[in-house]
Amino acid sequence: MALSPEDVLNKNFTATQFRRGYDEREVDDFLDEVVSELRRLTTENDDLRAQLAECQKGRGAGVAATAVQPAVKAEPKVAAKDGKSEATEQALREAREQLTRLQSEAEKAQRESAEQVARTKAEADKARAEADRARAELQAVRDDADKSKGAADTSRAEVDRLRFEAEKARTDAERLKAEAERARADAERIQAESNERLRSAAAAKSSNDAPVAAAAALGGAAGGGGAAGVIALAQKVHDEHVAEGQATRDRLISEGQKHRDKVVGEAEARHHELVTSGQAKYDELLASGQARHNALIAEATTRHEQMITEARERSTGMIAEAQQKKQVILEELSRERDLLQRKIEELRSFERDYRSRLKSYLEGQLRDLDKTGVEGVKEGQRQG
Repeated sequence: MALSPEDVLNKNFTATQFRRGYDEREVDDFLDEVVSELRRLTTENDDLRAQLAECQKGRGAGVAATAVQPAVKAEPKVAAKDGKSEATEQALREAREQLTRLQSEAEKAQRESAEQVARTKAEADKARAEADRARAELQAVRDDADKSKGAADTSRAEVDRLRFEAEKARTDAERLKAEAERARADAERIQAESNERLRSAAAAKSSNDAPVAAAAALGGAAGGGGAAGVIALAQKVHDEHVAEGQATRDRLISEGQKHRDKVVGEAEARHHELVTSGQAKYDELLASGQARHNALIAEATTRHEQMITEARERSTGMIAEAQQKKQVILEELSRERDLLQRKIEELRSFERDYRSRLKSYLEGQLRDLDKTGVEGVKEGQRQG
């Protein structure tokens, strides 16, 4: 089906799903249809030129020229007719020159149309290349965002490691606390053993016999003072062990708690710092990438729509201009054809009239010759 200017103006392309713009394949197919229509118009113009050439090669002009040449030799009175034939040939030459000029203009219009289509296709290719470049830059931004996400994952791994160290410190503190509890239990056990020994010593003392009691009575002051010293010494050793165990327990618990608080605090601070910096970097890269993506997509879409609009306008103008030139050329060819047909008819009429006149002239000459011959014979006979 022939492609009309209305088809070009009313052509609608399918919108793409994941980006703005039109389907590139449909645009290319439509450009191919425009090129095919221009080629068809060119072929039609060539056919019309061939038909005109066939009209020019008709036998009328040749027969007229053949009839004119003996007329010039045989009848001087037909000089005016010869002038008319020359005028006709001049008109034919002018018609051929005008036809050649129209053919040159048609070929020029065809070349300009082909160049315009080529430029439009090149601009469409350029728009596709810009869209590909925008997609590549978007992919690069996404890669940067993935790298930032990897850095955030690394930060999370570091935070997990610090948490593990904090848990380990907490475990060490609990272990130190258990050791302190064991030290206190040992101190209590030592105290219990000391008390048991004191009770055993007191029982042994009460079970002594009378002589021993008498002797003890005699030396009460000295004996009583020795038992009190042993008890005081045992109590002193007991108190020292208990105090030392308690101090060791308190010191270990305090050191473990301080180490735990220090490690946990450092881990929490490092975790907060890494999470904050990673999130800020991720948000920054994501925002810049999204902004760059939106800018590139908007620019590519605007450029694509602008180029499509320009291509559509140029295509419409080219087709309208080609149709107009085609119509002008057809009208010119039709007028030239009618003119040539009229001139051919005039030449054929002139040929018929000239043949009739030439025949009459020759017949008159023959009659004159016959009359002259008969009169000569009669005159000879009369003289003889």
